[in-house]
Amino acid sequence: MKLPSLNPFRRKKKNTLPKDFAMLLQTADLEELKKVFDTCEVDAVGEYYKQTAFAFDDCPHELAKWLIEQGADIQKQDRFDYTPLHRRS
Repeated sequence: MKLPSLNPFRRKKKNTLPKDFAMLLQTADLEELKKVFDTCEVDAVGEYYKQTAFAFDDCPHELAKWLIEQGADIQKQDRFDYTPLHRRS
């Protein structure tokens, strides 16, 4: 369990992924993809489906594993009630 930050000046992380996240999945390496989550929650959503990074078709296995290790919710539903596990199966 992560403890909340005690720094009152720390910015809250975004709940939405960057608009170019789908393209990043195709062009960026794993470390660049992880940096997205310095400013976004691991359960941030994006695209029309409002799906998490873990649910994107092009999400590499290594990133999916890292997101789960960081506490990503594998049962978080998109706007059509599909979970990342539905999408990855």
